[in-house]
Amino acid sequence: MHDHLDPGRRSPLLHPHNRPLAAREGSTWHRSLTAYIEAMEPKFDILATSRLDFSTRLDKTQRAPLQSLVVGVKDIIQVDGFETRAGSLLPSHLWHGPEASLVTRVRQLGGLPIAKTATTEFAYFEPGPTRNPHHPSYTPGGSSSGSAAGVAVGYFDIGIGTQTVGSVIRPAAFCGVCGFKPSLGLASRDGVILFSETMDQMGFFARNWKMLRTFAEHTMNLPHVSDKDLEKLRFGLIVGDYAEQADVTTRTRIRSFTARLESVGWDVTEVNLPLDSIHDLNERHQDVIAHEFALAHHEWFADFGHLYRPRTAALIEKGQGISLARHVECKRSCLDWRKTMTDFLSSHDIDILISPSAVGTAPRGRTTTGDPVMNLPWTHGGLPVTSVPLGLFQNGFGDWLPMGAQLTAAFLNDSMLLRASHLISQRLQLSSGQKLPE
Repeated sequence: MHDHLDPGRRSPLLHPHNRPLAAREGSTWHRSLTAYIEAMEPKFDILATSRLDFSTRLDKTQRAPLQSLVVGVKDIIQVDGFETRAGSLLPSHLWHGPEASLVTRVRQLGGLPIAKTATTEFAYFEPGPTRNPHHPSYTPGGSSSGSAAGVAVGYFDIGIGTQTVGSVIRPAAFCGVCGFKPSLGLASRDGVILFSETMDQMGFFARNWKMLRTFAEHTMNLPHVSDKDLEKLRFGLIVGDYAEQADVTTRTRIRSFTARLESVGWDVTEVNLPLDSIHDLNERHQDVIAHEFALAHHEWFADFGHLYRPRTAALIEKGQGISLARHVECKRSCLDWRKTMTDFLSSHDIDILISPSAVGTAPRGRTTTGDPVMNLPWTHGGLPVTSVPLGLFQNGFGDWLPMGAQLTAAFLNDSMLLRASHLISQRLQLSSGQKLPE
């Protein structure tokens, strides 16, 4: 057996998530999951701390919607009983504070936030220790690396992360799990060490769409959407400068995916994004987050600058050089872009846009977390996005790695997008562990 994760060969006794939710009560199951995590952790380095917490505040007289759902939480989010380190060497007392209301809501619904997950330093580009579950020689993506990998390996049913550029959708694709970034503002982000006040958005990972939909619908009170509402979905395959940021092989695979959509009766139209320059949009986004990151870290960097890793320090220094006028100009672009996309989707009668979740499969090595540029426009506009696992593809080194299709909908059309992602996976019989030919 190779040194990477082979989901098909996990022992049913070793892997506790094989048990249905209703059979997860009691200390025996907790011990089984703990033993599984302890056995896998030396290989994948997913956790931010070694401690696991199975305590719950649930009134057990009534079964709750998320009862016994196991959750991992990115280590920039406050969770009672755990220190927050944000993947950094700075002293943790700087971030003491109340538990994030999203985590508290998970507890109230019966979920079990059992662990903090590894992240890149302050959710930027300096990698954490986590390895890709499909092959440890590759990155799991960032910055929500531990949450995505923890779901892929089987520590958690749900992973909670954040996205400032592509920190949910990219690791979801690289780790072969279902990923969802809601519309900006739908999920509370209090109790989060913010990277960017303007851009930071919550996001979630799951082992399947049913679980992800249940989690999202209850934590964010999303309305129900039936399959009947989705029979006449119209898709737009994005082409042009934005799409060409992805490599040729990836674009070819996404075209194959759209051909399969058409084969089961859905309409797909090629579209160009309504902008003059994708590069200008990318620069505006990067300038906003650099400026706001520098502001957020102003005092910490003054006192502990020597503890920051090089790429993080460089971003702060870049942000310090961005003028307030430039920041205001770039920040205004977010609302303008959201309105532009709302009008564009409506005028073209398109429900969902299709693009790659990343520029390619996961890069080899762990000195980089990959390029988030394919995710940037949707974070910039605060639009809802999913990453749909397509299967495993062989890269130039002969290794099989996951790839995802990125689906984007209009602002606040989250319920439709989640249900559509689920239905697409069912109709096309997509499997994250299936090896697909070129």
